[in-house]
Parts: sequence; C-alpha cells; structure tokens
Amino acid sequence: MKKIHGIILIVALFAFSSCKLFRKNPDKKDAVARVYDMYLYPEDLAGVVPSGTSRPDSIAITKNFIRNWIRQKVVLKKAEENLDNEKKDVEKQLSEYRNSLITYAYEKALIEQKLDTTISPKEVEDFYNTNQANFELKDNIIRVIYLKLNKKSPKINRQKSGINRMLRKTARY
Repeated sequence: MKKIHGIILIVALFAFSSCKLFRKNPDKKDAVARVYDMYLYPEDLAGVVPSGTSRPDSIAITKNFIRNWIRQKVVLKKAEENLDNEKKDVEKQLSEYRNSLITYAYEKALIEQKLDTTISPKEVEDFYNTNQANFELKDNIIRVIYLKLNKKSPKINRQKSGINRMLRKTARY
C-alpha cells in the first residue's frame, strides 16, 4: 500500500511539474512544487535523501521536505503580508548579527593564535606565592579522628569496626 502511495506521489509530481502553472520558466525548468511565485525544482532536492536509503524511506523524506518547504513559504508570505514595514525590516538586525558573528570568529581565531597554554612549574609557583590570599581555605577540608588504644585492650576489634563505620558515614559528605 505504501509503495502504491509513493508511486502515485512521484507520478503526480512529474505530472504537475509538466503543467504550465508550476513552471517558472516553461522553456527551462520544471518545478516540483510552487507556492505563490516561489518554485521548488528537482535540483533543490539533490542531497536531501542520503545515499543507500530505501525507496519507501526516500519517498517519505522527499515528501516531508516538500511539505516543510511549502509550509515555510506559506508562513513567510503570510508574515510579510501581516507585519508592518518596521517589523519586516530586518536588514539592521542582520547586519548587527553578521558583525557580531564575524567579530566572534576573529576574536576566537586571534585567541587561538596568541594564547600560550604552556605554563611552567616555576610560573605556577610564582603565581601561588604572589596570590596566597586567594588560596586560603574558609572551611576545613579534612576531618581527623584520633583514638589511642592499648594493644591489649579488650574488644579492640569492635572499636576498629565502629571507627570504620563512622568513617564510611562521614565519607559521603
């Protein structure tokens, strides 16, 4: 059933593309789809379907691409009709965005060129010595449990297991 739909779609596409309504220039190219005065040509579909794709999948991918293209063109046309001229004028925004993208790419390339990422141990030590105040701890980072027992104490193993349990509990924090 899916094969029949796919074959019908392909036949319909070629039949409609031969119709004069779907031609931008009837002498040159046949369009696959048309929305208002915008056309989708077979060469626009090149590369849409990955090589090695099965026939049913390639038909589905092509249909989805065409549907999305149509939807996008219709929404664009309606937006242009309904938005006022001030909101449609995006040239300034495009220019600013383009400038920021170019500036970002330039700064990134410049940093990659000029940035020296090799730091010697001497430089690390010098930095530490000049910025020791930044390395002061505000809280304790270790907890010590000190217990002095006589080796001959009774139940020493019980004391050791109790300490181990306590260490396991505090290790989670």
